[in-house]
Amino acid sequence: MTIEHHLFHSFINLNLIESIDDCEYSRCGRTDKCVSSSGNVIALNVRSNLNGKKKKEFPYAVMLNGYLPKGIRILATTLVPKNFSARYNCKYREYKYFFPRGELNIDLMRKGCKNFLGLHDFRNFCKMDIITTTCFLRRIMDIHIDPLEYVFPLF
Repeated sequence: MTIEHHLFHSFINLNLIESIDDCEYSRCGRTDKCVSSSGNVIALNVRSNLNGKKKKEFPYAVMLNGYLPKGIRILATTLVPKNFSARYNCKYREYKYFFPRGELNIDLMRKGCKNFLGLHDFRNFCKMDIITTTCFLRRIMDIHIDPLEYVFPLF
């Protein structure tokens, strides 16, 4: 099951939304199968406690974290404007990849990375959505490869 599945299962079971179809859900990004994510952003309309005389909002992160599996955590919540889109209002994204060093040529990888810096058309690397996406240009501001001394435990 996906993280998204667990999130919506929690939202629905905590009566924060009725269904995914009527909450105006958006997400900043998604991950491929077997890839972890940290700090991803979603936006959706949820039940609020700020109506009438109530002055304090529900503790969404506490509620959801009490219901989600151990490996999935809500770090923070905030109010956003009605027309906010987690995907389209995102200013930038930061990606970090970790993999075993093995016999990798770090110097050659650093040299090759320089080819990605700057503004490039990435349409061949993305899911084509010609209805909502009209520009496939993306600016790569920085790339660096840093070998880690720490050995990650195998699970």
